[in-house]
Amino acid sequence: REKSGREMARTWFIWRAHILCTVHKNKWPCWFHASVIDSFCVVVFGTRRLMSTALRCIFVCTTVVLAHGFIDRPALRASDICATWLPSEDFCPPGGSNASGCTIGGYSLLPEKPDWLSVRAELIREFFGTSQLPTRYTPDNLSTFSTPHRFPSCLYTIWGPGQSSGGGCVKDINVTEIIWNISASVNSTYNLRLQSKVFFTLNTSAYAPGYAIWPYPSPHAEQPPAPVLPHRGRTLVIWHNGHGVTQGLNGSCPTFGDTEGEIDWLNLLGYDVAVVMMPFHDCNDDPHGPHDHEWFKQFADQGVPWMRFFIEPVILTINYAKTVLGYENIVMMGLSGGGWTTTVVPAVDPRIALSMPVAGSAPCDFRHTSWDFEQFCDSPWARIGNYTALYVLAALEPGRTSVQMLHEADPCCFHGCGRHARIRTYNRYVQGQTHGLFQTIVSEGNMHQWNPREKVVAATLIEKVRRGKPIIQYDLDSPFNILKDDELGEANHLIV
Repeated sequence: REKSGREMARTWFIWRAHILCTVHKNKWPCWFHASVIDSFCVVVFGTRRLMSTALRCIFVCTTVVLAHGFIDRPALRASDICATWLPSEDFCPPGGSNASGCTIGGYSLLPEKPDWLSVRAELIREFFGTSQLPTRYTPDNLSTFSTPHRFPSCLYTIWGPGQSSGGGCVKDINVTEIIWNISASVNSTYNLRLQSKVFFTLNTSAYAPGYAIWPYPSPHAEQPPAPVLPHRGRTLVIWHNGHGVTQGLNGSCPTFGDTEGEIDWLNLLGYDVAVVMMPFHDCNDDPHGPHDHEWFKQFADQGVPWMRFFIEPVILTINYAKTVLGYENIVMMGLSGGGWTTTVVPAVDPRIALSMPVAGSAPCDFRHTSWDFEQFCDSPWARIGNYTALYVLAALEPGRTSVQMLHEADPCCFHGCGRHARIRTYNRYVQGQTHGLFQTIVSEGNMHQWNPREKVVAATLIEKVRRGKPIIQYDLDSPFNILKDDELGEANHLIV
């Protein structure tokens, strides 16, 4: 029967909602998404009464295909990740395994009563070939520049000085670039040397030149040209960009590693940021050099302290920040490979008061869905102190806090689903070994990103550090932590 436009829209909404939402785990976002698209259908069908039945069917079917492809597919991918292994299969034995996500060489267990300071000292020697952290604090090169940067959000085209260019939103950012040349002796005639770039940006929490408060034709109010210029504070946030790729203009450096607008967001909140990157990635990429971290294996086999190329740029940046720039508080965080680095560095450098690795690691008895050469559990450094040991060392001293952030259905790495009991179990062990605070927060999410829930947690904790207020356990009891939702079914034993 030929239906009116609005009748057609209502029928279409009911059918589509029934098909999609009955199989969707999270009902409310599904119904909300359906209502947004179908409101458009009502408008179209209601005003286009003469639209043919055939054309309506084409429109409906196309919408279903697009909705499935762009909206529902990520949830299905994430669900597949969670359903890949049964809990009994999500396990790597200490003796090694050929199973995907495990290391053939296995991993080392911790002694019953570890001497944590000795573990840290041994890690430092393994990483750097010496008994102490690097003490250098003068960069090999320093420059300042202003660079147009494209952000994922178009907010700047509406409020503020940004403008749309090339389909993205562009804003000029003042950046200080420092360069560290990191070297390690391979033999009597050859030193391995790599360059690492670090980018400093200052807080802009009160900086809004030309901000139109009432952007309509005269009369309108406008901020002064520069009420408060970007200025240095007392707290530095080190953001490790990991394997990220900067969304700069033309996809090239120099930019400053702000892949998803995280750095600008932190600057707007009032925090100074130093961005560090992985070897061979983003602004450390050399078109004529290696691109895979497996390249370091040849030096690892010779006993060269190759891990320093991942860790030393952060240590030197902290030296520079505290000795030259006068920063009092150091916070470190990062995503993915940056989350891994944010797990390792605070374990050996107690100057980091707050560390927040995002989707960066899991203990060695968990099977891994993605990891790089430097992260393997059978590496010599991991034989000294495995990931559980790193968690302890990052919060060992009083006044230090480490918050591990994981995503329930991360399609890349270190998902939380099916692992809640085991995560709570190693949390209890770590918390019992430290004088500071350690907490794993598993938030809802099926994307490999620093998501809005984690930003709320991070901003709250960084602000306490900035204000000189102690972080207490209450601050870590986030409502976004879904580990709190299922306290039953604890793991029977702990593998450390």
